[in-house]
Amino acid sequence: MLKRCFLIGLLLSSALVDVLGNINAAGVISVNGLLTILITIGVAVFLLRRPKLAWRGFMRVWPLSALLFYSVLQCLWHPPSVQGFQNICLLWIFIGCVVLASIEEKNQLESTHVVRVLFWASAIAALVYGISILYDGLGTESLIGARSFALYALLALGLLLGRWAHGSRADFWLAAGLIVLIALSLSRTALAVGVFLFPLARLRHISFRDLRRIAIIGVIAASGLYFLVVSIDALRLRFLGNGSIADYLSGEASVDTSGRLAAWVLTLNSFSESPWLGKGPGTANDLNGMATLDRRGDSQWELAHPLNEYLRFLHDEGVLGLSLFLAGCVQLLAVCRKGYRQSVEASSPAASFYLGTFLALLAVLLTMLTDNTASYIYVMAPLGILIGTVLRAQKQSSPEMTTRQTRVSDAAQLTSPAALSPRSQT
Repeated sequence: MLKRCFLIGLLLSSALVDVLGNINAAGVISVNGLLTILITIGVAVFLLRRPKLAWRGFMRVWPLSALLFYSVLQCLWHPPSVQGFQNICLLWIFIGCVVLASIEEKNQLESTHVVRVLFWASAIAALVYGISILYDGLGTESLIGARSFALYALLALGLLLGRWAHGSRADFWLAAGLIVLIALSLSRTALAVGVFLFPLARLRHISFRDLRRIAIIGVIAASGLYFLVVSIDALRLRFLGNGSIADYLSGEASVDTSGRLAAWVLTLNSFSESPWLGKGPGTANDLNGMATLDRRGDSQWELAHPLNEYLRFLHDEGVLGLSLFLAGCVQLLAVCRKGYRQSVEASSPAASFYLGTFLALLAVLLTMLTDNTASYIYVMAPLGILIGTVLRAQKQSSPEMTTRQTRVSDAAQLTSPAALSPRSQT
């Protein structure tokens, strides 16, 4: 019961997004940082209550578990900074939530409860951010960070599209409203990824029918994205700057990366000094935090992150760490997709949840190409709970799915022309 309340509390607290990061505790650490430490301890306490089951859970996601172990081991020869310690805590929270939610016990948090609580949390965040836009304009950072909200909203968007793909029209309109709110946050990456999820949600098999369907939805989604960009001046400036589409096609204008390219070059140059084992947790953040980059030739600012999680893992943990991270991501995607296919074949009501979790995970992984999404506890903790619930639900429903598949197969044989022929009846 305590574990259930703990997980529900994590989901509900995500509704605050990054609000607590703007409040300092004792003038040294933010409330969000203090909360990260408390959640780290809480996850450890609940896992230690069931050590054998926890060990099995870590073995199920062994690539990510090995990455966590290696990151901790690196601290022996690379003493971590505050940022490095935070990175380890966030990785532990994500993997710990996956394992904690996957453990089977009484009063466990079912998938329907997880989705309901996360929807309520997302609705609160969307309402607060929507009101902030009315008062302070598009892309406001007054209460909730624009990019932070957009990345967090992708979790709910994935779940809504999973339900839409299985017949819920109401969830489609909720997803459409959420994508408009993401557009009003002026987050380019989150908007592009969110639009991409719409056609992807309708892909079940690699068949001509499915490819035709997603092509049609893709064209509609791309048209919607184009309409949003050209009709909202602030969003057009974010995507195109002072140029036009013709300027970009002719090469007369270049994409504004907000300093990302300079940060990536800086990180890659530093990575080459220790390519295989990396330089230790938090070193990429420290490197970019100390480097002053030029933006548009006249303004200076500091980046505290390379704004690419894959480059961060490559720099901090080396080729070894990035390989483990990619292997773990592929494993989780495969588990979610396999569960979805099995549930569709067995006509299981859990199909929309499997698909929604797959879309949410894929969205987060895509945003990691240009953002520090893995550093956001309000994204990674709920995502870990979603994935852990998938692992537990898949394990519990395997016998049920097998039985349903057998019944469907028997029914198909009984209704086949051969079974109904007079010769077969005699």
